[in-house]
Amino acid sequence: ATTEIYTLSLHDALPIFRFSSLRTSYTSMGGAMSSKVDALLKDVLEGGESTGSINFSKSTYEARGKSIRPIHLAAGLSLTGKIDVISVSSNTIAAGVGAVSKLLGAQTEAPPINVKVCGLRACISNDLPSHGHGVARGQRSAKTAHHQVTADIGKHIAKITVDVQDAVVECKLGGHTLLARMSHLKGIPSSGGRNASKWKVEHRGLQVELDGRPVLKVPDALEEVQLAEAFRRLDIELHARILVKLGVDQLLAILDFAATSVAIAAAEQVNVSTTRSTDMPLHILLEQGASLHLEIFDAPLLEAKCAKTNISVLPSSKTEVCLESVEVRCGGGPPTESQQVRFCSDSCQEPLKMVHSFPSRGNSKALPWADAVQILLDDPRFSQHRAWLEHAQCDGIDLTAATNLTKRGREEAETETQKKRRL
Repeated sequence: ATTEIYTLSLHDALPIFRFSSLRTSYTSMGGAMSSKVDALLKDVLEGGESTGSINFSKSTYEARGKSIRPIHLAAGLSLTGKIDVISVSSNTIAAGVGAVSKLLGAQTEAPPINVKVCGLRACISNDLPSHGHGVARGQRSAKTAHHQVTADIGKHIAKITVDVQDAVVECKLGGHTLLARMSHLKGIPSSGGRNASKWKVEHRGLQVELDGRPVLKVPDALEEVQLAEAFRRLDIELHARILVKLGVDQLLAILDFAATSVAIAAAEQVNVSTTRSTDMPLHILLEQGASLHLEIFDAPLLEAKCAKTNISVLPSSKTEVCLESVEVRCGGGPPTESQQVRFCSDSCQEPLKMVHSFPSRGNSKALPWADAVQILLDDPRFSQHRAWLEHAQCDGIDLTAATNLTKRGREEAETETQKKRRL
């Protein structure tokens, strides 16, 4: 959220803005730089201590013990947190040359920027703090529509190296706590396309817990992130296989969590303009696929896995999830396979569409997981989520069995590849 702010801070506040006075010492320049960056960040970070240091080769801003001011994300939803240490540094000469070139109206390459964060604790909660002590929804100083982001800012973002250590993000909704923790994440700029910025992102120790119990663990891996010019599109390519392991109690907690999220999203849809064409399209590729294990009384209730996953989100327009080489096993029985399964929704009001090649079960439209879902429907604890579960069985889903699914999937995959090459 603060990437844009830090970029502006460095460009405007790094040493060159004091170089006009040769009598000014490095110490006073560092203090002035620190004060200016603090002023630019005052709507997002507060408290703590900050320092600035400048020498001939490197300029650094460092802050300790900063708190994230409450940011109101949606109706009844806020973000708070704290950062133990954050430092932002750049090459003094490169930053100076860039600032002088900007003043003279000349084009120059942006200087590399290094951002390091240690000890990040963030919490998203529907326990909304007082509106008088945070960033109001009307301000949203850290959010900018992608078409308003100038080429100059995009040029700086492409040069940012991010190093995050010991990060925890907590989300409290519906009486449950979803927590993601990561020991290390490092994003390094790499050569991108003609109209895109690209990073290699290495992560270690990434796992997700629900109410204190692990539900998802992601193996250490090196991923790829690509951002199109002017924030027109974001592509994320994951090379780690996603493994989700749940018990029935945890599934119930996830449904409670999801129900609260849907209620907040519905309220937000009423409060904001229906025109959201400025939102950024998102594409996620899970190169190694994913697998789900759902257990009941320590016995398998449902197992599902796929070889590859494509997720495309066009805000306020269309969401599509494409799974390749899908295998579903219910209650430890024989597997049921489909070469491809596609879920598509044109809007929140439209019924979910599903295209698959699972073998038919007589005259029934029941899907391979229908028997497992029926067990949950018979459990009174799931009564509040009955509509969702019935929907998951097949009721409310527009089902289509396709024989040419493989060809269509290949054509769509080729289309995605062509889009990335053009970027």
